[in-house]
Amino acid sequence: AGVLHKQTGLNLSIATGANQIGAGEYSYVKLGLQRDLFAMGRTAIALECYDGNDLGVVGSNSEAFGIGISQQIDALDLEIVGALRRYDASQSSTQFQSIDVAMLGVRWRF
Repeated sequence: AGVLHKQTGLNLSIATGANQIGAGEYSYVKLGLQRDLFAMGRTAIALECYDGNDLGVVGSNSEAFGIGISQQIDALDLEIVGALRRYDASQSSTQFQSIDVAMLGVRWRF
């Protein structure tokens, strides 16, 4: 589910789910803010958090944390997007190395 409060630009998205056989569940939440900070177009920033348990393997845990930003450039029909995200995973007997991901992209609408 997601909601945007148009007057303030605050937005919230949440999701949760579970495996049909009873093992495995996850939760996700994203909190964002949209504002017209620059004359070129709307700016949006968001923080997100994901947590999963027993997905794929009983006793496993997976987590992700991230931040993202996008800038609209209305005159060019462009959107510039950047994000940083950290992924962590473990099983009852194994700890995996964390992974940090950086992303930069451009979307042109025509």
